[in-house]
Amino acid sequence: ESSGYTYGQRLRRTAARSRAAWPSEAETGWVGQQDILDGLLGPGAKELLDGVAPDTGYLALLMSIIFLRRCAPAEWRKLGQVIAVAGPTRLSAQQFIRQIGDLADHALRERAVMPGVRAAVHQLKVRSTAGLVSLVSQCEPLGSYAFLQLLDAFAAKSHLGAADSFTPREVARLMARLVVADAAAELPAYDPYLRGGELLRAVMETRNPIDRLKLQGDCPHSQILPFAGMSIMLHDDRDIEVHQAGAPWGSPGRRQVTASAVLLNPPFNLPLGADPADASWPFSEPPADKSHFAWLQYAVTCLAPGARA
Repeated sequence: ESSGYTYGQRLRRTAARSRAAWPSEAETGWVGQQDILDGLLGPGAKELLDGVAPDTGYLALLMSIIFLRRCAPAEWRKLGQVIAVAGPTRLSAQQFIRQIGDLADHALRERAVMPGVRAAVHQLKVRSTAGLVSLVSQCEPLGSYAFLQLLDAFAAKSHLGAADSFTPREVARLMARLVVADAAAELPAYDPYLRGGELLRAVMETRNPIDRLKLQGDCPHSQILPFAGMSIMLHDDRDIEVHQAGAPWGSPGRRQVTASAVLLNPPFNLPLGADPADASWPFSEPPADKSHFAWLQYAVTCLAPGARA
């Protein structure tokens, strides 16, 4: 373990490894997944939502079911138990939705990812519990392809600005190839401005999973954070930590990260925002209206000797 590794981190790592179930049963091919998605976002959504267009709550629900199916076997079994008694106990649709949110949040906590699913789905209104049970069944063949399509749609409906749009996949893969090929496995690959998790997913596509390179990310937006974490876990079962955090120069209590590689797509041409009076700038104070120069300096301060960003 690296210097500064905490007892809490060790507990979460051990819990995640003991519960890991990746890869699970083979996913349906992407064409089949797209066909199912078309139904769930088209006629299926209209029927379940009583004609209302799918919103972020519905997309969050679909992503959570896929995550539970693929990455959380214990919680998936509990969901099966809920379904088994839903009819006899007359479980309401809203209670069912809360159960799914609670199970997904529990699975996220166990895997060192900030939860937030229940908050994302609690206002979703559906027609019936039976419709939800059918929805869970329809989601069973879905996997990472469908999840990423839903995550893109979720980001669009969340009205994330240009400063928070996701990095194109080929750009993310190029960044990963440049910095993680020889990154030390003892320290994490770190994204200090986690958007949709695409840079850390690119690390997993580039780096052999056998070496167990850890992943760590800080996300500024609570609404996207749990689903960014899910998207990473759907690709691999390696250790990850995902936290909510804003600009480091405005967070004096933020812990210092030492990383074997830093991948960062910062927000460009935005003001620094928080008062950087106590910040330490290795290359002099950045312009007040260009926070990306502050993020670049922060990236440098996180690098272990010999590491790259």
